[in-house]
Amino acid sequence: MAASEWYHQKMAIAATIDPVNTATATTLYTDGIDMDVFEKAIFIVAANTIAANTTAVLTVMSGTAATVSAMTNTVATSGTLTNGTDDSQMWVEVDTEDFNVDARHRYCGGVLTVAGTGGTIDHIAVIGLGANTRYHPASDYDLATVTSITNS
Repeated sequence: MAASEWYHQKMAIAATIDPVNTATATTLYTDGIDMDVFEKAIFIVAANTIAANTTAVLTVMSGTAATVSAMTNTVATSGTLTNGTDDSQMWVEVDTEDFNVDARHRYCGGVLTVAGTGGTIDHIAVIGLGANTRYHPASDYDLATVTSITNS
C-alpha cells in the first residue's frame, strides 16, 4: 500500500445488520456484497448481553444474485456466541476463491441465526467489509448509509 493511501481507499463498509435486540428463532440478513469489486469480505459480529440458553451464529453464503436470503452455498461459518460470551465479537473472513466458481457465484452475504429456548440478545450487530478492492477508491462502494469518513 502506498504511503499516501488510506484504508478507506482499500476497504468499504459493504454490508450491515444494524444494531438490534432480538429473540431466539430469528434469522437476520446482511446486505449482499458484490465480490466482482472486492477480493475478500470480512464480517464482524458484535453482541452485548446474551441470555441463558441463547446462541448466535453467522454463516457466510454465496450466490448469483445479491439477495442474501436466497443464497444456498455455505462459504464459512463462525464460532458460536453464547451466554458466557457477553460483550464479545467474532470475525469471519472469506476470499473469492472460497466461492462456487463453477456456478458463477458473484455475491456473498451474512446470515445471522439466533437460536435457543426463549432467550434474547440485547444489541447485536454485523458490519461487512469489502477488502482489497479491484477499483479505487473503495469508498465508492460504501453503503449509502455511511455518513462520514474521517482521516487524521
